[in-house]
Amino acid sequence: MKAELVFMPMPCKRHFASMVQLAKILVNLYPNLSITVLIMKLNLDAKIAAYVDSFTATRIKFIHLSPPETHKDVAPTDFITYLVLIHGPLVKEVTANIVKYSSSVIDSHRLTVFILNVFLTPLIDLGNELGVPSYVFYVSGVAFLGFQFYALAFQDEQNVNIVELKDSDTDFTIPSYLNLVSSKLFPTVMLKPKSLPMVNNLVRRLRKAKGIMINTFWELESHAVSSLFYGSVPPTYPVGSILDLDNESEVHQSSDIMKWLDEQPISSVVFLYFGSGGSFNGDQVK
Repeated sequence: MKAELVFMPMPCKRHFASMVQLAKILVNLYPNLSITVLIMKLNLDAKIAAYVDSFTATRIKFIHLSPPETHKDVAPTDFITYLVLIHGPLVKEVTANIVKYSSSVIDSHRLTVFILNVFLTPLIDLGNELGVPSYVFYVSGVAFLGFQFYALAFQDEQNVNIVELKDSDTDFTIPSYLNLVSSKLFPTVMLKPKSLPMVNNLVRRLRKAKGIMINTFWELESHAVSSLFYGSVPPTYPVGSILDLDNESEVHQSSDIMKWLDEQPISSVVFLYFGSGGSFNGDQVK
């Protein structure tokens, strides 16, 4: 049977590249598989267009969704909802055409699975409407995924407002972590009343996925992976490590960084990273 998967990444380079690399791995493993990658055009990352133009792989095609009218006054906490709202009809139209084509053409690829970025879990409803199972590609580690499920259950089952823990120093036993986790280490986005509902909504929808594909591997997070074998969470599949090594300019930049690090005294450098959207202010850096 020839199968087709539809990938729905976020329109930012790091999230986008890791999902495309996953697509590349899958088509190399399964010769009867083809993949369509839908691209939301919000001009959030100009590197995506260049990345797509330079990408070469058979049985992977890219479809640019027509850019809708954008509104600059969308609050960050409403951005995901807005993103799905304006692109949902376009995604539905494209996928419906794929289903229609596969039903009318003999020996064509059949749409079998949606693969969604973790921030696009509201589109699971579209998959259900079309009778297509939805899997989620999770860009963080398994331990943090376990934390998110734990935090949601903690709020629901004990009727606790997690925002109230903002200034506390309470230790929690979270199954996906070997050591106790202090509430001081909880992500800031979960300790703000405006952003917590968005996070909780994404995790609730994550529970509805057929499965969760995670960019990690067993040897790195065996304890965390094992902790999710039980309970009311979808099956988890470590599919990493997935690395984007195709961008020569970034590889060159990385080699310069590694050279600089090699020249520093042992134990003299502290590395802190909070994703492509995170940063420190000047006082923190100093």
